[in-house]
Amino acid sequence: MVPSIVMSTELMRMPTVKSSPTFSVAAYVSFPFIMKATGGFPDAIINATKVVEKPDLLSWHGITGPNAYMGTPAEVIIWAIILGLVWGSVVAISPWQSSRYLMAKNEHVAIRSGVWAMISIITIYLFLHLSITTVNNIKPDIDPTEKVFIWAAMNIVPTWLGVIIVSGIMAAALSSCATFLQLIGSSIARDILEQSRGTSYSDRTLLNVSRISMVIISIIILLIGLWQPPSVMWIGYFAATLFAASWGPVAFSSVFSKKVTKEGAFWSIIIGFLGVIFGELLGKWGVALPVYLNPVIIGVILSGITLMIGSRFGTITEEERAYQERLHQRSIDENEEKEMAITRKYPAYLMISGVLIIVITFVFYYWPLTLAG
Repeated sequence: MVPSIVMSTELMRMPTVKSSPTFSVAAYVSFPFIMKATGGFPDAIINATKVVEKPDLLSWHGITGPNAYMGTPAEVIIWAIILGLVWGSVVAISPWQSSRYLMAKNEHVAIRSGVWAMISIITIYLFLHLSITTVNNIKPDIDPTEKVFIWAAMNIVPTWLGVIIVSGIMAAALSSCATFLQLIGSSIARDILEQSRGTSYSDRTLLNVSRISMVIISIIILLIGLWQPPSVMWIGYFAATLFAASWGPVAFSSVFSKKVTKEGAFWSIIIGFLGVIFGELLGKWGVALPVYLNPVIIGVILSGITLMIGSRFGTITEEERAYQERLHQRSIDENEEKEMAITRKYPAYLMISGVLIIVITFVFYYWPLTLAG
């Protein structure tokens, strides 16, 4: 298992912002500078394994002891798998992610870009988590931990690189914010105000409503960020669980099942949403749920059951059946043979990247840990 995925539950609480080219470059370029400043390779990684305040920081299951974010190693791996499935679903079905695919020239381009994105994310996490872990050799008490990379940008790396790092973080954050706000404004204006009420409004009115809603949401998030900075990240995690639980079963089954009805889908979304809220409230009320009963699991189970029961009611129209059949029709590009020849090379790229990542992990993670004993 790549250690950057389950290396440290503390590191997994770093800001999860949409990657940008600037941030990617900063993550790679900053690695040798941070390593050099924190003791040099491999001493920086060896010393990070011996930080008294954070035992087992570089172990595959993360920090242990009284300051551990999670419980046993088994609970950590289960939690990581659940969160991985959640974000995999979010990437597939969430509007702010799935809308990106609409910009692709064709399906081949979407598949290729997905492959490169996956390789990029894995390597970024590997280098970033390893380098940020070594910052504990210099300053183990950075609070909140979400600011570790920013602290390193301002105190460890050269000024020019620090500017690139902070700019990359801001570029990724602003890009994500712009996407979210656009979706919020469009949903309130088109879905809630117009479609749900069956009323038509002028484009000017809808535009004004969209703008006002975006301003209000921006102010609310700004206040939350000033009051509790890490809360913004946890809002993102919470939103991801809501989408995965309430939309996930409906999104996938509506494409691959011929039995889903509108009534079943509607109540599945509602019950899945409420299931996550109920699971979170149980934790607030002091009920200790096992890690395999994460609120998102509760929501998915309830959503799936509701979808099966609810789909017994209502009917599927011929128009809906025809639309689903169109979803399964393969789009043929005018240069299909040429495009397919290029796309067939990408599994090889994945295999090559897998070998390279194993080698990098062995050199920069496994070997230093063996030296540390």
